[in-house]
Amino acid sequence: MKKDIIGFYEGVVKNQEGYTIDDIISYDVFSDEKLEENHCYIQWIFPLPEKSKTVPDSPVLRKSDIKTFNNRPDLQNKMRTMFNIMLNFYGLNICENKVKTARGEWHLRYPVWLTTNNHNFLRISRMLKSMKLLGLKHESQMFYDFLCVLYGYNKNTIGPVTKEFWDQAITK
Repeated sequence: MKKDIIGFYEGVVKNQEGYTIDDIISYDVFSDEKLEENHCYIQWIFPLPEKSKTVPDSPVLRKSDIKTFNNRPDLQNKMRTMFNIMLNFYGLNICENKVKTARGEWHLRYPVWLTTNNHNFLRISRMLKSMKLLGLKHESQMFYDFLCVLYGYNKNTIGPVTKEFWDQAITK
């Protein structure tokens, strides 16, 4: 299997489970339940230059990928779409240039992921860092700003270790 991030974002390469990015974007294929249960898509839609500890056969972002992404608004727009899908999954949206809780959706979604030691905290760290690297610095910062406020109200649930991961993702 070819682990080509650019090809994946262009829709011509499938991930290790046989999904294209358009499959993941399609709610018919990837519902909220599938986003929660599946652990092999996040490394493809928010790639990093480090190997995944959770899914070691996932692709690793190369310097050439970072350069290509930062020069291709079409790839950034597709990542922006994935970011909005993930925000929706978390019960969030973007309003007035800020990440906010989505009216009605927040109360349905936060019990799924805002729990102690939840694996979504690691997904969020990945999202922050990947978006920052690949040309979505503004979106990454907006999300981080929301997470800092959320942490202020949920320190015991989120924990200082997770907050440190989020801090490092946005600053390094």
